[in-house]
Amino acid sequence: HICDGAALERMSHTEVQQLVTRVSVFARVDPKHKIRIVQALQKNNEVVAMTGDGVNDAPAIKAADIGVAVGSGTVVAKETADMVLLDDSFTTIVSAVKEGRTMYQNIKKVVLYLLAGSFAEVAMITGSIVAGFPVAALPAQILWGNLVEDAFPAMALAFDKGDKENMNDMPRKKEASIIDSQMRTIIIAKSICENIVLFSIFVYLYNTTGDIALTRTIVFVAFSVDSLFFVFGIRSMRHMLWRAPLFNNKHLVASVLFGWVMLLLAVYWQPLQRLLHTVPLAAEHWVVLVSFGLFNLLLVELIKGIFLLKQKRTGTMRTI
Repeated sequence: HICDGAALERMSHTEVQQLVTRVSVFARVDPKHKIRIVQALQKNNEVVAMTGDGVNDAPAIKAADIGVAVGSGTVVAKETADMVLLDDSFTTIVSAVKEGRTMYQNIKKVVLYLLAGSFAEVAMITGSIVAGFPVAALPAQILWGNLVEDAFPAMALAFDKGDKENMNDMPRKKEASIIDSQMRTIIIAKSICENIVLFSIFVYLYNTTGDIALTRTIVFVAFSVDSLFFVFGIRSMRHMLWRAPLFNNKHLVASVLFGWVMLLLAVYWQPLQRLLHTVPLAAEHWVVLVSFGLFNLLLVELIKGIFLLKQKRTGTMRTI
């Protein structure tokens, strides 16, 4: 359908709001008409992008959610716009949207990675104190986990390439929270299950050995091992772990390898043992700890699988 500026002039705001849902081309429109079209689309809860190059496009560029000016356009249009196409190519907009979706997806991964680990640590330490046991982990051990084991994988997530299907998704709503229902489920379920298992190990070891240094070392290593496994589970919320490329992010692989090396040094190198108050672990301890990390990874995959099955049934797609 096509509508011209003269017909648009005779319509009320309500009529224009209804018109923009079925008209694909507006011809011979004035600057004030462009603003009305932008505002009508926004009232329909649409995210509006406006492209232009002239002075008469500037008001609509300013009113849109994102204004785009071409590099060869007027100074007014470029100064008003949020984005300027230096190569005057509209395909650049598509590339920018793709990059923006990847960046947003990576931000959500980092938030999920850090929050899931932090909630588990807080719950574990608080639980040990409330239950009348010695604190489950020392401040130095917590700082080591956050700064050495978690920080580099979190930064490496920012370099993920993103899912190829990102551009198939519908635009997300303006009011959509960065922490969606799937992320909340993973954070809550992982924190609860992880703490039940780890607190049980903590109580058993402390009651049977009475060695608080060994018990704290187990807790410290457990949190670190969990982070080094968990990061691979959240690289893609659209694909299960075995269907996603695991090693195409060299920064993440390097950060995880670095984390393992530093963790082993923290447990077996005497200077770090004195700093972190750790003790050497036996082979059977590592079997339990690696199993603990795999358990948390499988839990995340289970939650992902449930959400993916639900999305398949409803036909919905997500941006993470």
